[in-house]
Amino acid sequence: MRRTGLDHYGPLVRHALARAEGPVRCPVALAQAARLALPPGTTVALLGEPHSGTVTHVVVCLAHEDLYPAPWYVVACEPLGVCRAHGADEIEPVGPER
Repeated sequence: MRRTGLDHYGPLVRHALARAEGPVRCPVALAQAARLALPPGTTVALLGEPHSGTVTHVVVCLAHEDLYPAPWYVVACEPLGVCRAHGADEIEPVGPER
């Protein structure tokens, strides 16, 4: 939703994004990014906010302006009662390393 500016997300939006971004140019880089991504259920600090949240979904994608694929996380923030998308640079794991 952050990438599209829309207030909803569904199969039609996903399909349009996939068509616009084209095929992944480096399957090895995609696999590596997916392997290194935080798994669902990980508790994370939301950088710049006083809240933490829980990763509920991970999508590794390659935006048309990026050279390498990167994970995007859907994080449930219980104190705020919302789920929001965050890039890897906006969150960090809380607790021991994986």
